Amino acid sequence: MFELCKQDLYIGVNGCSLKTKENMEVVKQIPLDRIMLETDAPYCDIKNSHDSFKLVKTKFDKVKKEKLVKGQICKDRCEPCFMV
Repeated sequence: MFELCKQDLYIGVNGCSLKTKENMEVVKQIPLDRIMLETDAPYCDIKNSHDSFKLVKTKFDKVKKEKLVKGQICKDRCEPCFMV
């Protein structure tokens, strides 16, 4: 990880990167000025089964795709507006 940062590279992190405790430990080692937060919209939502879910402080009301209307957020999607 540090070798990549020494090469002036940035490390992209998305919801899928935060699934396991092991992955969370790796992400903790990335210097803050080298992290690129990604949504990978519409995929890679942080699900309640992910180790990182307990760290998410903002929650959004979501509805199933079949019930979606303008102004609502689709369940199981990752959206740029989630990046707080």
